Amino acid sequence: MDIVVESVFLRTLVAQNRHRSREVEILAILPLAAVKRVIKENANIDRVGSDGVRALAELMEDEGTRIAQRAVLLAKHAGRKTVVEEDIKLATKYA
Repeated sequence: MDIVVESVFLRTLVAQNRHRSREVEILAILPLAAVKRVIKENANIDRVGSDGVRALAELMEDEGTRIAQRAVLLAKHAGRKTVVEEDIKLATKYA
């Protein structure tokens, strides 16, 4: 039986059988090259480690997911099916 596990830092697909379990990494939502560019441009450095890029990408995805979920609730509360800029801003303001 396959179980999808959501964690703070890594989404993994866990395949379980009677004797053992193994983890397979699922591809990230955000392009790692874009995350690397964000780090380089904002930190004003030339080199960025791949582990640092992956860690930031995972954190950005997790926080983005939480904001999106709150924004959806705000849109529904307002009687809309569409998430608008105001929903996103409110979702981040009252996190």
